[in-house]
Amino acid sequence: MAAHLALANQYVADERTAKALEAFGASIAEEPTAAAYSGRAALHLKSKQHTAALQDANAALRLSAACEPALYRKGLACFELDEFETALEAFKAGETAADAELRDLRKYAMWIRKCEAEIEDDDDDDDVGDGPGKCMKSYSSMNPLAPFLRPVQHGLLGLVKFLRAVGGLFDGRDDPVATATLAAVCLWMSACCFVYSELLHGCLFWFVAWVQTIVAYSVGILLFGPQNYFLAERARRADATKRAALAAAAFDDKHLAAVKLQGWRKRCVAKVTDAKAAAERTEADAAAAAEAKEAEAEEAEAEAERRAEVAKRRTEAVAAADAKAVEQLAERLAAGAVVATRDEGSLSFGAAPPCELSLSDDHSKFLFQAKGSSKEKKIKLVKIHGVKPIDPRKPKVLKFSTESKSFKFEFTDAADCALFVRALRALAPEDTALASKKLKKKDFLRLAVPSKPVGGFLASSLSERDPAWPEAHRSRVVVDDVATPKDKTA
Repeated sequence: MAAHLALANQYVADERTAKALEAFGASIAEEPTAAAYSGRAALHLKSKQHTAALQDANAALRLSAACEPALYRKGLACFELDEFETALEAFKAGETAADAELRDLRKYAMWIRKCEAEIEDDDDDDDVGDGPGKCMKSYSSMNPLAPFLRPVQHGLLGLVKFLRAVGGLFDGRDDPVATATLAAVCLWMSACCFVYSELLHGCLFWFVAWVQTIVAYSVGILLFGPQNYFLAERARRADATKRAALAAAAFDDKHLAAVKLQGWRKRCVAKVTDAKAAAERTEADAAAAAEAKEAEAEEAEAEAERRAEVAKRRTEAVAAADAKAVEQLAERLAAGAVVATRDEGSLSFGAAPPCELSLSDDHSKFLFQAKGSSKEKKIKLVKIHGVKPIDPRKPKVLKFSTESKSFKFEFTDAADCALFVRALRALAPEDTALASKKLKKKDFLRLAVPSKPVGGFLASSLSERDPAWPEAHRSRVVVDDVATPKDKTA
């Protein structure tokens, strides 16, 4: 007895359930003990055979009423069989028989709470039917086959009724397990339908269509392929025989060979003629394109020459206007002194004395000397960065600036002011960047604009008769006797 029981426990440790059941059966057959029945009940619980587990647990308790493993396994079997009151009694008795460590290991408190909760749910559902397993309503059937179909129906339902979820549905109880199970099944079915409709449906129909096409072609080839091949081969041989006969005789009784030869010759001549015409058209197109390109090049060259001539005439006109302005100022200075008052700004005290203005003999310096002063001040013209145009509202004011300073003179005569403005703008350096390099200063460009944009531009547009083009530091107007296009050029 002890040997069979030890062997059964060893099989349980090795997870050899079948051998363990045989060993427990041999031990019970030799001498029934509570330990053997309790061990076999544990194996039945593991294999989901709850009824057999309950029978072995009851047999163990008949041999030893205080057997704690038998009480625990009886409670588990009764709980799975929905006998919650019996399970509660077994769990309470097992909790009393077990020590503190074993109670925590078996989780008796949790199982007791579960049993109490299930008993409360059963009490709430008592008014739904007369008892577990009974229908809320029964119906009679007028179908003559009902006596024969009802046993089949009960047999099919009996296959799934032992499941807890399905049993809850048949008993009319609101079982959360049944609800969750049905929800999971519906979710699984909807997921499968979604995957099929979105991923597999198109591929399946594409595959079916290809299979149908292949089958149709295969059937067609099998049914009509051989005879079509033989018919085509027969026609080819007949045609070859006819061509051989025509070649040997060189003519036929219906004169069809000559007609075909004439038609073939006409087609060949037409092909040659079309090829020559296409070649001639290609050559003509190429010649026309070359002529157009040559004409375009000549036109571009003529346009470049015209632009160069216009630029040259403009340059000559500007040089002539500059020379004329300088000559007029020299004549005025030879006729007499030019007097102007220098405006030194708001920091000056008292009235500024009049100055005598002039140019150096080599026209490289602007000279001015205040009356009563023996010191003559000089400004190199290469330093002048901008000579502002005459403001019609102040026709006697001359303004110009250097890299570091601005100068303002007010003349007594507007004509003298105009002569100095034109001469200074003519003698100022053409390229401010080159002048800056000569003076070893930072290379930059400036464009003089009126101090008052709206009034200055408006006054300039009213005073200048012809369009002007901006230069590095000034704007110049071409003289009237030079023909220039009416566009702005930089």
